[in-house]
Amino acid sequence: MNNLKIQDEQLAKIDLDISLLNDFFGAYLNHPDNPTAYSIIHEVFNKLSKDLNGLDKTALTEFERLIARQAKSGISAQKELSDFLINPREGDITSVVDCTYGGSSFKEIKDIILNFDVGEYKRFVSDSDIIRKNRNSVRKLGNPKEDPRELIKSAVMKYGKKLGIIDDSFDFNIIIDSIPRSYWESDKRICVISQDDFRGKEIDGLYVISLTGPYFTAIHEVLGHGFHQLCSEGVPETISYSLFQGSNIKTSAHREGVASEREHSAYTFLREHAKEYHIAESDLEFVAGYKEFAEQLTVVLTYKGLNDNKVVSDEKINKKIAQIDEIHRQYVYKDGLPSHSIRMALYEASYYFGRKKIREIKRQFNNFPANRVERALNTGVWAMDVLPDFMDYFLRKDK
Repeated sequence: MNNLKIQDEQLAKIDLDISLLNDFFGAYLNHPDNPTAYSIIHEVFNKLSKDLNGLDKTALTEFERLIARQAKSGISAQKELSDFLINPREGDITSVVDCTYGGSSFKEIKDIILNFDVGEYKRFVSDSDIIRKNRNSVRKLGNPKEDPRELIKSAVMKYGKKLGIIDDSFDFNIIIDSIPRSYWESDKRICVISQDDFRGKEIDGLYVISLTGPYFTAIHEVLGHGFHQLCSEGVPETISYSLFQGSNIKTSAHREGVASEREHSAYTFLREHAKEYHIAESDLEFVAGYKEFAEQLTVVLTYKGLNDNKVVSDEKINKKIAQIDEIHRQYVYKDGLPSHSIRMALYEASYYFGRKKIREIKRQFNNFPANRVERALNTGVWAMDVLPDFMDYFLRKDK
């Protein structure tokens, strides 16, 4: 789309400054309790806020006004987070979470945990053998004659083409590694799949591996994050899909939301192609079902991380998390639920709130062709309070 350019010289300078801010803020988050760094970052916030307020709104195009709103939204969230992190035990975590994800998000997190069905979760995970618990026992794949990376890549390409969002010119590589978590390497266009995403069954003393989990993971990483990156090439720095953008917590819900929604949408496709990709019905049902629990577990990890860092404490919630942790430790992973820094704990919630908001936004535009909505939804990395207005702009202008 040719209309996604900044013409206003003052805003163009601010746009470049936002990129530098995100870079600096990412480094600052490694030492958020440093008063000198805090003072410097707030000087930057104040200068950029003053510059944004000084813009002549009447001289800006509709798209430029959206960029200015996005910049303000990101700075507001970063300022809220830095104010909290300088003294987290006396800060207001509710304000931080609500500013980041909107509405009464922190209350929703607590409600999800209190209503988490521990009994059903235990029944579900105890009914299956998960490879995470037995990482060192992995010996062979279910179909050793085929390279699992080629099978996974084939499924991703076929699904992307079916959705009409990629063609044969889109390329990427897959690596399977022993890292604890899969990710999309945006600079190199590599989908790194964690060994933890593989599920297996013990047969004659060996674990025969199912690729069902990695299919979903690759669709999340490649057709979620990878496609988001592709659509966002050439946009202004304020909404660019870059490593530095990751330090802007206000956009995390958009990044993870589109990827999580893409992953969940793949169930029907994988079921239709189960024979081609060696997917057992029981494996598909298990992985799809577990992903629903996993979405709730992300906010469990948010609260647990905050509690571990002595930011929050609620006896009822802590008791519920301890029950979930014991089940996780017994059936899923021997070390139990991980503990995160405050920054990463806050990020975990982006999976839940991101997908929830993405589904709401897509319903607003269901009168447009699906492929155009996908293009609009994945162009740029936005705060969720600005994204719907951008999509409206995009769909009106991109004929």
